[in-house]
Amino acid sequence: ASTTSTTFVYVGSDSAYTSLTFTPGNHDASVTWYFEAIIASTGGADTATAGLYNVTDAAQVGQVAVVGTTRTLVRSAALTMPVAEKTLAISLKATGGSTTYLYAARIIGVVPV
Repeated sequence: ASTTSTTFVYVGSDSAYTSLTFTPGNHDASVTWYFEAIIASTGGADTATAGLYNVTDAAQVGQVAVVGTTRTLVRSAALTMPVAEKTLAISLKATGGSTTYLYAARIIGVVPV
């Protein structure tokens, strides 16, 4: 997926974006959640940003960003996940007239030992 938009746009088409339903009751409350993405920009000094977006409440859950053209795996700070069932989607934005490319994205749950 890719975009040249300077504001966040969903991955997928406008009417059929790629999403998932997050159901907190299906997961242990002690899990720490992170958002990871492999992203790059077409501009060497421009920023590529990918975000995890709560579509239900119209709120950003977390985001990651890189500067430059190298494909980079980046992990967010720990996320505050919704406490009720919500629809989540991945969003992208670019800066400087460049294109942001998303190569992969995932949500990671880390269980304490």
